[in-house]
Amino acid sequence: MPLFPRIISFTCIFTFLLLSGCTQSETSRKQSLILDANAFCDIHEAKHWKDISPDMPIAEFNEIVNERVLKVLKTNEFNNLLEDMKSVGFYRQMYPTAKAKIENITGETWDCPAYKEFYSLKTSRESTVSHENEPDIIITKEGKYLIQNKAVKLTADSLKAALQIDEKPRTKLIIKLETGVSDELLGPLFQALSPLGIENVSVLSDE
Repeated sequence: MPLFPRIISFTCIFTFLLLSGCTQSETSRKQSLILDANAFCDIHEAKHWKDISPDMPIAEFNEIVNERVLKVLKTNEFNNLLEDMKSVGFYRQMYPTAKAKIENITGETWDCPAYKEFYSLKTSRESTVSHENEPDIIITKEGKYLIQNKAVKLTADSLKAALQIDEKPRTKLIIKLETGVSDELLGPLFQALSPLGIENVSVLSDE
């Protein structure tokens, strides 16, 4: 066989091997990212947080969350994602923000009810007859929100100051609805409370 055809043949084989290696590398990389996306979702399942007290200060809670989630992540992309999520100011924005970022990283659809639930306010409805604690916030039939008998605006800063969050960090809150108050008035309050890190809310009602 002449030398020239041999060189062409060798070049074609070498090029094919390079392209095959690149394809395998890209596939492996994507698989790693998808595994991290799945791990990021799974770590937010309730079963992984049974040892966490609901009375834990939010700063301590956030630190534990960061450390625990970081341990299951293997790629730089998801380590960077975890760091980026620290700048999200509102709990209600956590899930849509994470979803968009993860789908951009992996190129795949990402749905994670566990993560969405992790950063949602949890409410329980109780009767004032059996409850021993005084409510932190009272919603009146006139549509006012009272803290220590003073009306407050539904902004994170106003609620933080009125509830003295800095002096008394908390993850629980008790809200009382006066007789005749619609549940619809809870929605705006929950939105304003979201960035304060209050995860458990008890709603008291005489009805």
